[in-house]
Amino acid sequence: MNKKRKDCFFGLHFDFHATPDETGIGSMTDPKKVGEYLDAVKPDFVQFDTKGHPGYASFMTAYGNAAPGLEVDHLKIIREETKKRGILLFAHYSGAYEAKVTREHPDWATMEKDGKRSQIVNVTDSPYYETIMLPQIQELAHKYGFDGIWVDGDCCFTEFDYSPEVIEKFKKETGYETIDDDRNSPSRVAFTKWQRKRFDEYIERYARDIHATCPGFELTSSYARSDFQPEYIEGLDYLSGDLTWGNSAGALGRVYAATGQTWDLMSWGMPGAWNTPNGGFQPNGDKPTEHICREAAMVIAQGGAYQIVNSLTVQGEIRMTEKNSMARLAGFVRARQPFCQNAKPVRNAAIWLSNEEHVRTSASWLGDKALYGRMERVFYACFNVTNGGRPVDMVGDDFILSDRIDELPAVIIPEIRYIQPEYRDALVRYMERGGKVIACGPESCKTFVDVASDENRVMFVEVGDIMQGVINQRVVSFGDDMTPVAALHLDNLKPDAPTINAAAWKKVGKGALFCIGWNIFSNYGECGSIAERDLVRHVLDLADPKPETYLEKGIKRVELVPTEKDGVRMVNVINKTDITMWHAACDAFAPLVDLTIAMKLDKKPEKLWFEPEHKELEFTYDGEYAHVFISRVDIHGIIVAE
Repeated sequence: MNKKRKDCFFGLHFDFHATPDETGIGSMTDPKKVGEYLDAVKPDFVQFDTKGHPGYASFMTAYGNAAPGLEVDHLKIIREETKKRGILLFAHYSGAYEAKVTREHPDWATMEKDGKRSQIVNVTDSPYYETIMLPQIQELAHKYGFDGIWVDGDCCFTEFDYSPEVIEKFKKETGYETIDDDRNSPSRVAFTKWQRKRFDEYIERYARDIHATCPGFELTSSYARSDFQPEYIEGLDYLSGDLTWGNSAGALGRVYAATGQTWDLMSWGMPGAWNTPNGGFQPNGDKPTEHICREAAMVIAQGGAYQIVNSLTVQGEIRMTEKNSMARLAGFVRARQPFCQNAKPVRNAAIWLSNEEHVRTSASWLGDKALYGRMERVFYACFNVTNGGRPVDMVGDDFILSDRIDELPAVIIPEIRYIQPEYRDALVRYMERGGKVIACGPESCKTFVDVASDENRVMFVEVGDIMQGVINQRVVSFGDDMTPVAALHLDNLKPDAPTINAAAWKKVGKGALFCIGWNIFSNYGECGSIAERDLVRHVLDLADPKPETYLEKGIKRVELVPTEKDGVRMVNVINKTDITMWHAACDAFAPLVDLTIAMKLDKKPEKLWFEPEHKELEFTYDGEYAHVFISRVDIHGIIVAE
């Protein structure tokens, strides 16, 4: 089979995390039903459970941890049925995060700061890797003929290891004698980076070993190179992760799209899951197909592939109840494949995803555990900008420090508290050459300018006809050398009340610095302030007045993603009406109607089409922008220039 992951666009993922409680595992796997499901949905690849977080293999392994209830080696059936149809088969396999080994070999587990051993996280250089993980992956490649693996539970769940031998090794390699509790102290930052580097090296190690012993076998570590673990890692054939909350699809897709690697994202086909007593995984229902389609749209609009997670039964059987909804989902994705597969997002203003900030503000290896350890303000920044009707990208530290930063019309700093000198200097040079920086939050602003005041206060943001409050939040204000960009009132009941200059701008070289002096994205995430959304849109319109696309008229619940494929310019239009943060979403949402979208084009197009309906669109052209009228968007459509 010559097909590789990079050739795929739509996949299915099945897992159930076998435990010692179930009986009859594999006995319900019927080749006829498996074939019926695959023929109805027609995926490019399938990821199938081989070992979950409880640590019990769901296949006939020679390495001692097969689930006791395993009766039929059903992986052979899955492999046979996928191979018949030219479908790639990947393993879902829990890596460093697994309970059976830590229970049986507590000395193989990471140690917490209080001296207790983890109940489920293994040390990356413990015998577990050599005696179980690597040989089992080799079994999957050679004995079962799998095409690759998706290693689960790595960077999402790993922890600092405070075992004495690890601490001693850290001290010897770095020269530090103690590890301070202050997250921003030199010793703590060094310890965090050292632990992260150690974990990166573990992933690179198994990538080397697997490639050396299993030629052609493709692999990834779930969430590697995401906002969880932005560091570059050698040897990964593709990038992938599952969307643990639905509205993260667009934000995480932008993170992966910026890497230039083959990538996909999967969302859950269920609102959530129940854990069985020993850690098994069972769905609590089905998510509406329309909602899943919208999550798929947010992924494929960025040029990535899409897959869907559906749990197996406790016997490891594919649940046939999902077949029809998955076929509808497949039809939705396939209709958009000619326009989205291998399309490249066109550069926009970009949000800076700072790994340095992540390291310096982390309570643990991963983070503060808020939103699974994410810097949620980065995601809220993405929602704010896209909800305001403008496109946005995400870039990492490497982009800020490279010449590629000049590709960006503006850089948005999302409340980054610890901007190191090399990053500040790079951003100043970028502005001097003509770039625009939008610093949001007190510390981000104070990195670049002296402030006139810094205090907790009540303030009311006025944009257009809307005034909304920022209540008792820390706000910095700026001097007369910076021009206000919005009216910020100290009282919303008195028209003649004083205002405060807490959102302002000034020229820097050939470029400009824009400052918003409070944590606008965190506040937006908490309350969804329309005024804060529109303020960011206003600032972006000043900083980057000629974006690739923008919403000109219509309800501001539309996400726009400009792309290019084979020289053809396109704009993805995604309906985000009634979108919710979590999986338990609405069963339907209203269509967007009567939108006017401006699309930058070098010349007047012959025609503009709305795909995949292939509906011709009305537009006018002003020599720079096509102003395109769209009467209705149900979930997702693509404007395509002819």
